[in-house]
Amino acid sequence: METIGIGVVGAGRIAVGYHLPALAAVKGARLVGVADVAPGRAEEIARRFGFEHALTDYRRLLERPDVHAICLLTQYETHREVILAAADAGKHVFTQKPLTGSAAEGEEIVRAVRRAGIRLVTSFMHNYFPETRVVKRLLGDGAIGRLQFLRQRNATHNSYARAVELRGATWDIGPHGIGMIQHLTGARIVRVQAMMDVFNKPPAERDVNDGRPVDTLAVMNYTLSDGRLVNHEVQWTAEAGTLAWNTELFGECGGILLRPHTGEGLVALSQRPPDSEVWAGRGERRSRWEHLPVEPEQPRGLFHHQLFVDDVRFDRYESASPEDGLATLRVLEAAYRSAAEGSAVDIAYCPKSQVPSPKSKDDRCPALDLGLGTWDSRLLSA
Repeated sequence: METIGIGVVGAGRIAVGYHLPALAAVKGARLVGVADVAPGRAEEIARRFGFEHALTDYRRLLERPDVHAICLLTQYETHREVILAAADAGKHVFTQKPLTGSAAEGEEIVRAVRRAGIRLVTSFMHNYFPETRVVKRLLGDGAIGRLQFLRQRNATHNSYARAVELRGATWDIGPHGIGMIQHLTGARIVRVQAMMDVFNKPPAERDVNDGRPVDTLAVMNYTLSDGRLVNHEVQWTAEAGTLAWNTELFGECGGILLRPHTGEGLVALSQRPPDSEVWAGRGERRSRWEHLPVEPEQPRGLFHHQLFVDDVRFDRYESASPEDGLATLRVLEAAYRSAAEGSAVDIAYCPKSQVPSPKSKDDRCPALDLGLGTWDSRLLSA
């Protein structure tokens, strides 16, 4: 297909600040229409970004034969309804994280998109930034040998009221870190041991929204499907100087810093020096951190959105899979359960023999495989 028609549902802050500038610059995409429930909002966005139609009802987009895919940029409460309707209409879906409000809903959604034969991509935007692609290449090239340990930090300086509105820090910003961990390691998280500040309060003093206790600080330890360990921190009300994103990767013969905490550069690499450089008398090796060049991307997110559009245009499967979105929901639910119960929680996955192929409508084991971005990635043995 030479060009695909795009419809956008939801035109709020994240849409304007990230998704829409990238979509407007993508090759092979026609911006057919934008829908938003706020009066006048769709008209304003259509004029600003070049959409042909402005609507208040997303269903009008799904009725159009010239719309091949939708970008669902609302908060997750609307995701189930819109994605199921899109699947019924045969439209591909690119959606904001988290995929939806529970793993049970996620399973229902993935079964529906499988039966419809459409693509469903959850937007883990950080996986596609230029600096992350540099790190992914370094890992693939064996720059630090086998990756042994990863430390991930997601932090923001935000209000407590906003955490209550978004149903908890881990549920809101945690998916980015979980998505990054599984993307860089090439493995699924299969065990979660978590602590959250909200569970240190007596039950009567906890704020709860939509049945979920509202946390602002969480520390989670993960075991991956290949046995490696990961540490993940989520901090919502971090004070001055905090970095929103920081990833440290340690391998057999070196380390990588993705967005170093010093704020200097975007990627730093340290490789083990030869034995001749061992410090005399101390038995220590020098650590040399080299800051690597990262080509800027303008607009931010162009690679991410182009990948999705090209998947639809050329019948490819290079974007995140439906399983990626569902796997993240399972880790989130396991984290809250672990923190509440004070014990580790295991996550079960589908045996390889039961995992459908990318175009299969078989939903015997609904979206529980370990596919990582493509449908034929490694799987956990039964």
